[in-house]
Amino acid sequence: MITKLNNFTLKSFVGYTNPNDLLFREKNILFGYNGKGKSAIAIGIKDEFLKDQTKKPENLRIFDRDYISNSLLLENSDGKIKGVEASFGKGGVDIENKIKELERLIIKEDEIEKLDTGIAKLRKEIRTEIDKIHDRRKGEANIQRKSKDESVERVIELYKKDFQDAKKIEADEDKLIKINGDDTIEKQISQNENLRPLNFPNIPTTLIEEVKVIFKHCRPIKTDFDSSLLLTGLLSVVSFYNFSIFKSKPP
Repeated sequence: MITKLNNFTLKSFVGYTNPNDLLFREKNILFGYNGKGKSAIAIGIKDEFLKDQTKKPENLRIFDRDYISNSLLLENSDGKIKGVEASFGKGGVDIENKIKELERLIIKEDEIEKLDTGIAKLRKEIRTEIDKIHDRRKGEANIQRKSKDESVERVIELYKKDFQDAKKIEADEDKLIKINGDDTIEKQISQNENLRPLNFPNIPTTLIEEVKVIFKHCRPIKTDFDSSLLLTGLLSVVSFYNFSIFKSKPP
C-alpha cells in the first residue's frame, strides 16, 4: 500500500514528500477548493503506484477529466456529466465511437431516393437544354436531333462525333455553326460527287479569244447571277464551234 509521495514535482508541488504525520491510509479523503492540487496529488499517487514493476496500469483508475474523455462516452451531452446514457471502459468507448463513425458514413435509403430523384431531374433539364440549343443552332451541318432514349452522356458523345465529322468536310467552325437555310453539307457533298469534270481538249486559243470578245460586248450581268448561266453560254459556243468544224470537213 502507498503511504506517501516521495520527492514529487508537478504543478504547484516541487520535490514534495508527505510528512510522517500525514501518511496515506487504506482510505483517504482529499478536500479542497478548485485549483488547490487535488488532481495533482492523484497523479502523484498513480506515479508512485506504478514505480512498483509488479503493478499494472489496468489495475489503476483515476476518475478525472482524462478518464471522461478516454473511457467514458456520454450520449447527448456536451462533455459534462448529466443524467445520460453512458458507456464505461476504454474498449467499450472505442467500439461505440467506431459504430458512430460508420453510421455517419451510411446513406439511408430515403436519402438515396432523394438523390436519385434529383439526378434524374437534372438529367432531364440538361437534355431539354441540349435539344433547345440544337433547334436554335443547327448550322450548315444540319445535324439531326438525337433519340430521346439515349442517355445524356451518350447524346453529348454523339454530338461531339457529328461535329468532328462535319469539320472534316468544312474546317471553318464559324461557318458550321452559322444559321442559314435548309441546305445541308451532305446535300452539297452529293451534288459535288455527281458533277462530271468538263474537258475541252479540242478548243483552240482562237475560240477562247472569240468567247472573250462575245462576253465583252454583252450587256453587264448582275453580280448575283447564277454561275450556271455563264457555263451554259460557254457550252453553247463550244457546241457551235464543234458543229462548224463538223460541217467544214470535206465529205
